[in-house]
Amino acid sequence: MMEALRFRQDGTFTILQMSDVQDLLWLRPAMRRMMEQACDKVKPDLIVYTGDNLLGNHVNDRRFFGKHRYTPAQQLEVIRKTLDKVFRIPELRGIPFAVIFGNHDDRNDVTKEQQCEIFRSYLCNRGNEVSEAPVGNYVLPVYGSDGKTKKLAIYMVDTARYDREKDECYESVTPEQVAWFRAEADQNRGVDAIMFLHIPLAEIRYFTKETDAFDGVKGAGGKYYCLDPDKAEGVLGEDVSPVSEENGFFDAIRACGDVRAIVSGHDHVNDFEGTLDGVRFIASPGCSFRSYGSDARGMPVFTFREDDPGAFTKRVVRYPELCGTDAGARLRYLLDADEKVPQKIALLGAAAVVGATAAGVGARQLMKIVRKRK
Repeated sequence: MMEALRFRQDGTFTILQMSDVQDLLWLRPAMRRMMEQACDKVKPDLIVYTGDNLLGNHVNDRRFFGKHRYTPAQQLEVIRKTLDKVFRIPELRGIPFAVIFGNHDDRNDVTKEQQCEIFRSYLCNRGNEVSEAPVGNYVLPVYGSDGKTKKLAIYMVDTARYDREKDECYESVTPEQVAWFRAEADQNRGVDAIMFLHIPLAEIRYFTKETDAFDGVKGAGGKYYCLDPDKAEGVLGEDVSPVSEENGFFDAIRACGDVRAIVSGHDHVNDFEGTLDGVRFIASPGCSFRSYGSDARGMPVFTFREDDPGAFTKRVVRYPELCGTDAGARLRYLLDADEKVPQKIALLGAAAVVGATAAGVGARQLMKIVRKRK
């Protein structure tokens, strides 16, 4: 039986969030290095993977060009090997971890149930048990340092599902999930809670406002948005992409009164937070190098105190802090980050010029040697 999560003897409990890993069988080395260093330097008590744990709609991609004709069984094996490279990082270090799904995870022939079986094969996994809850939804209790009293509840909520028949992804919270949450909230009444989900709730829009093209990011309908400085602080790197429907989920959260924060991923280059009706909304950056990102990519760290879990602190650890700023670290970042294509082209061009120059110098030196020998 797995050991229950609990606060340390010094009264702290630390969660490291890894969102939007969104990679394939060949993990980008810079991302893997960043994740490993985060584990070793932060030394979290729990890692939460908050969706898009793999680039699920590209499992048939070849490493270079074209597509494989994988059967569902072969897709399952590719996904198993991909997730192993992700989860092996905490598993080898004995760090507990928990997983929820994102919109990219099951857009293939492998079901969520099958992926949950993969999650459960790891000794350090702390969630995804088979229960009456909708697949991918569960609550993790964290006990006090004495191991007796429940001090914190961690809600893990799935906000995306893929319809294979229609080949369409639905980004929503279902009525069944809302009913599940209400029942769990009753069971955890009076316990401070934090909620993790992949796609933000519609209320995330409250923290943005319309602006002009020079000050904002482009959103739907040709409109531009920026953060409202009176409501939030941080970086709005792209327009928010919330769920299309949530069936009164935030009303249920508000009525519960114990959820202190709702933490989302999905929008890779957003990194901000604000408070609405006493609930902190936190938009976390992604850590993928294969998918789009920015120099602000990183992993949030949440630190809770046993005497007041609701008043947690949050910071983000990023690549330079974790992997260094020397020439080698910067080069690895440049080569692996997909958004650095212009810089990569410039680097290759410079390398070609240097190579051609070196070849020219070498040729001239060779001719001098030949002439001397003659």
